[in-house]
Amino acid sequence: MGASLILLSGLSGLPFAEDLEDIIDTILQKLGFRTASVRVELANMIDTVAPGVSPAVMRGLAGAYIGFDIGSRTSLGNILPGTGIALAGSNTGREAAEIGGPVLSLLTGVLNSGALAFKAATTEQVTLEDWLRDNPLTAARLLGDSLAYAQSGSVVDRRGYVVEPDAGAGAIITRLLGFYPSGAADQYNIIKFSKRITDYQKEVTAGFRQGWIKAKIENDPERARAIEEAVREWNSAAKGTGLEVKNFVQNSNKALREARRPAKERLLRSAPKAAREDLESVADLLGY
Repeated sequence: MGASLILLSGLSGLPFAEDLEDIIDTILQKLGFRTASVRVELANMIDTVAPGVSPAVMRGLAGAYIGFDIGSRTSLGNILPGTGIALAGSNTGREAAEIGGPVLSLLTGVLNSGALAFKAATTEQVTLEDWLRDNPLTAARLLGDSLAYAQSGSVVDRRGYVVEPDAGAGAIITRLLGFYPSGAADQYNIIKFSKRITDYQKEVTAGFRQGWIKAKIENDPERARAIEEAVREWNSAAKGTGLEVKNFVQNSNKALREARRPAKERLLRSAPKAAREDLESVADLLGY
């Protein structure tokens, strides 16, 4: 069984593999290691020993020779719910729904589907295709995805954005059978692990910046300089990677100018221009 899983899904398809990956990444992030993804680090190690072999080892040999993503369907990697809830940039709502179990997930899906059905009947914002694609019934989602692929000629996500530009009959049939086309699955995997790196970089940058801004507002130049030195130390090891914090002082000074503005002014500056006048009127009406 283990050999079959490795063949079809690679190391990432083994039981608890994705759970351990989330837990290890969370620990590394919270301890401040300059590593955003243990999977990427492992792939780098494999590629150093045997160049070009890491995709087959991590995701399985089968995906390289067939036109659909079988690995995600045969994988047993993600078993424990909510293991990614503390990762930088995690979708806490989605993780909480996993912890809540299938009943909560079904209830949420039914409520969302009902709201979309109402919008589809009363507005032009939502179509039957949109309702099908966000339906709690798997068969409806597969049909909705296939219709969207056929109409656009591309593999598109639920927003209508192109994921993979070419969606022929094979891609449509593949989706009807419950699999993603391999090209689209590859795109999503790239996004997933790129996002893990960028989210960690944003969290690290935000931590440094918030401490620096607080030190500046409290007139504590020594602490501000200590944070700048900490950023330089971080960059000495992260230089050239996606975790490097660039132009820290310059960008933090811009954030400091905003932080010194009153909260109402910051809100108005961040609001869409078309809404600013209305927001000011609302504040006056309410006596704020």
